[in-house]
Amino acid sequence: MQVNGEWITDGVVAKFLEEATVKRNRQKDRKRKDLQQLNRQKELKIKRLQELNRQKKRERKLHELNRQKYLERKDMFLKKLDEGVEGDYFSQSDIYWLKEEAEFPILAGIYQRKGLLAKAGRYWRYAGQPSRALKITDNDSTAPPVLTMRGAAYADLGQFADAEKSARQSLKFDPKSAHTYNLLGRIYLQTDRPKAGHQHFNTAIKMGSSQKSADATIMKSLAKAEKQAQRKGAKYFYDKNPKRYRALKKYLK
Repeated sequence: MQVNGEWITDGVVAKFLEEATVKRNRQKDRKRKDLQQLNRQKELKIKRLQELNRQKKRERKLHELNRQKYLERKDMFLKKLDEGVEGDYFSQSDIYWLKEEAEFPILAGIYQRKGLLAKAGRYWRYAGQPSRALKITDNDSTAPPVLTMRGAAYADLGQFADAEKSARQSLKFDPKSAHTYNLLGRIYLQTDRPKAGHQHFNTAIKMGSSQKSADATIMKSLAKAEKQAQRKGAKYFYDKNPKRYRALKKYLK
């Protein structure tokens, strides 16, 4: 056979055809393996999706079951309070569960039954009902913890003059109360007096509070403060310690 003026033997042609056939077969085999791999990947993906759907169904069922148990337990607590049971009826595990679930109104009711009005008022505050905290302590407002709690409740309501008055009354009975000095620090900070607030936070630390507690109160107080007091307080503490109070920089923009 002559190709482009050159003679090619039958053996060379046969070898060429054989190599071409082998090459085609290899390509077909590679495509077949690639297709098999793709199909396996699709099957695995489908299995994973099916398992994920089954897992979601199990989680949804468990959530519904837990939700039902939660509602039943909550209803039991409410029913017992309505029946007028004593606060001691509830165990420590009950109290722990209620705290974990943030059932603050129920906790307030329990501590009110126990006669622990400062704690009861605190949980009414946590429930966003500082007026209830004041109402339950109207006739028992001489104990220092109650007075401090009432001061915090007044502060929650933005009634800072009454808040300061309650805090000052509390200090007359308990002049070393770190909680009360922290409260005064908050009051001064939210009423555009950051220097006085800082002094009271420092006094709270001397009375046994911690810098961490003071800083947390500073952050929370400024977050709730009016714009002018917020900016002035943020600048005061940021200038004092830019590293510690770097989170306050957002109020300075």
